[in-house]
Amino acid sequence: MCMVHEVTGAGALFDLSTGRRISLPPHCERYFSSCGSIIGNGDMVCSYAAMGVDPVSGRYKVFKSTLYYDSKLFSNRQWVFTLGVDKSWREIRPLFTGYTYAAVHIRGIIYFIPQISDQSPYIVAMDVARERVLRVIPFPPCYQSCRPQRNYGWVSWIKLNGRLAFIIMFIPRQEGWPSSECKIEIWTFEVEWEKQTVLVPLEESEAFDQAISIGFASNSMGEIVFLLFLCERMSPLILVYSFRRDVWRRVEIAGVSKYPKTGRVVTAVHIDDEIAASFLE
Repeated sequence: MCMVHEVTGAGALFDLSTGRRISLPPHCERYFSSCGSIIGNGDMVCSYAAMGVDPVSGRYKVFKSTLYYDSKLFSNRQWVFTLGVDKSWREIRPLFTGYTYAAVHIRGIIYFIPQISDQSPYIVAMDVARERVLRVIPFPPCYQSCRPQRNYGWVSWIKLNGRLAFIIMFIPRQEGWPSSECKIEIWTFEVEWEKQTVLVPLEESEAFDQAISIGFASNSMGEIVFLLFLCERMSPLILVYSFRRDVWRRVEIAGVSKYPKTGRVVTAVHIDDEIAASFLE
C-alpha cells in the first residue's frame, strides 16, 4: 500500500502481509524549469501517488503527480520512483493539467483519473514498464451528472473483473435523488463503457441510508466491498456484493471503539488477496 501526504508530498510504502514499512525519498518543493532554473517560489499545492508493478522486470514503481502554483499559474508535474533501483525521484512527461482525483492499477497499466475540466477531459492510461501514455479514455457518460454523489463521496474508481470500473451510489436521502429506493450503477470499461444497475435489497438499503461515510474496494472474485460507518452504530459494517451472482452478504465488525458521530469521517478499505511477492524482500 502506498500513502503520500497530499500537501507535503512525503510518503511511504507498507507491506500489508509483513507489516514492514519503507519511506519514499524526500521531494523538492521548488519548481524548476526543464533547464534547471528556479521559477518563482513554486509552491507545492498537492500530491497524488499510485503504485504499480512493471510486468517486464517485476519491480514496483510509484508514480507521483504533483500540482504546483507559481505566479498565478498552476502546473502539473509527474515523477516516478522504482523500488530497488532509483535513489531519488525521476521526472517524466506530465499526463495532464490539474489535480489527480484517483488512480487504478490493472495488469501493468495505471489509469489516472484527473479532476475533469476543459484542460483534462480524459482518463489517461499509463504503461508502467515504459512509463508512457498508452491511450486516453473518455469519462463515463454519467460522470458530469453525478456531481451530488461525488460531493458526498458516494462514488469510487476500482478494478472489477480485470476492468476499470466506476461505481455510483444513489441513496434516497441524498439531495437530488427523488426515488425512495437505493441503487448502484456499475460502469465498466473494455472497448467502451457498459452500465449495470443494481437495486439494493431493503436491509442493505437501510444500512446505506444511515451511512455517514462509505469506503469501496473489490477482490479477485468479482465482489465489491463496502465499508460503512453508520450513524446509529458503535462499530462499522462491511457489505459485500457479488457482481457475477447478484448476491449480498454482510460482515459485522466487533471490538471497534466508539467513534464521534459528528464531523467528517474518512473511510478506506483495502482487499489484500492478490499479492504475488513482497516488495520489501
